[in-house]
Amino acid sequence: MSPGNVNLLSAGMAVTGALITIVAVWLGFRMWDRTGRRSFHMPATKPKEVQPINLKDPILAQIVQKGFELQTAGQDREAIRYFEKAIALGGDATETLQILVFTADSYYRLGEYAQAQAKGIYALEIAQVAGAKPEAASAHCILGEAAVKLGEWEAAVEHFNEGADHFSQAGNEKAARRALDRLTELLGQGADPESAEFYRHLASEIRSGESLNSRERAQTQVSVQ
Repeated sequence: MSPGNVNLLSAGMAVTGALITIVAVWLGFRMWDRTGRRSFHMPATKPKEVQPINLKDPILAQIVQKGFELQTAGQDREAIRYFEKAIALGGDATETLQILVFTADSYYRLGEYAQAQAKGIYALEIAQVAGAKPEAASAHCILGEAAVKLGEWEAAVEHFNEGADHFSQAGNEKAARRALDRLTELLGQGADPESAEFYRHLASEIRSGESLNSRERAQTQVSVQ
């Protein structure tokens, strides 16, 4: 996808395995800062709704579970220590992807956006090779939030668009709709009104029950300032 171009692809998608990433948390979580303005601090995942799947190695599973519990308790620095240890032990592609997403989420919550971005890129590379749509969507959304924090607006729009696409392709229209909500919010901040309205309308249709599968692929030009 060329810079400045947002390609919304069709799809429909079902939540798989234990990485039930809430793009609801990335993309529309309706969080407000103390000044009353909408905050851009939207966690990449919502720990209490993300459960590690059945890891084959019991030792690996124990380490990841401990990290997950620490993350849920808000102890992200300690959680990262466990996640990094789990990654070092190794696992299959799906397991590694999930641990990377947990790790990126904790870095994001700590405000270490460059680290979150690095883990997100690593996760995305693995997801693309493995053809793992849900995990790719999760990685794109983490990268989108990190890009916002790093002031990389155009990259953020691209990542949220891709996240919506991948969630859609797997059948999770709720997540896709929330990804569109987040995308629309960003477009409203620094893009042309026409593009923002397009995505707003599309998200509205999904809310009312229309499947993205029934739509042809759409392409719209976006000029991010």
